[in-house]
Amino acid sequence: MGNERWTRGRRLTSRERILLGILMILVFWTAALRLAIEPYGELKEELCRAQEEHRGRESAFGGLTRTERDRLEQIEEGLYEALDTAFMDRSLQRMAGEAGVRILKMEIGNPERTETGLEKTRIAVDLQAETAGEMEQLAGAIDSQEKSVFLTDFSAEQNETGQWTGRMEVVYCYVREK
Repeated sequence: MGNERWTRGRRLTSRERILLGILMILVFWTAALRLAIEPYGELKEELCRAQEEHRGRESAFGGLTRTERDRLEQIEEGLYEALDTAFMDRSLQRMAGEAGVRILKMEIGNPERTETGLEKTRIAVDLQAETAGEMEQLAGAIDSQEKSVFLTDFSAEQNETGQWTGRMEVVYCYVREK
């Protein structure tokens, strides 16, 4: 008796026709996406990646990929440009003065070019201070610089008069020009 509703030849109601129409549209759209559009989308993405890689290699950075070029640009944002020894001398004198440390001797080395094209200059500094805290304050000031100044070696000791003497090596890294 309940099967009489589903016999052959029965006409579909308007609601059933609408639902079947929506179902057919969804099936057609899914098939179109899977068979026609998705393969070309993946091919397009692959071509775009290859094109970006090619553009990256032709860049002014000479043979670097886009990722390598972006990394170098980030590094260069944190570097000084075209430093001279007078600037290095003044900045170390300023930091030492603020910390209460006296610079006895400063030896500024010749610039060295690194493998990445950066320049670095090593500076050896002999220091004198009343307390160890002043020496620590200077070391902290150098390490907290926003630009690329590094403290690579530091030693200090108290002499027989109670003053502190020390030696540090500071390295300035910079780009010759952007």
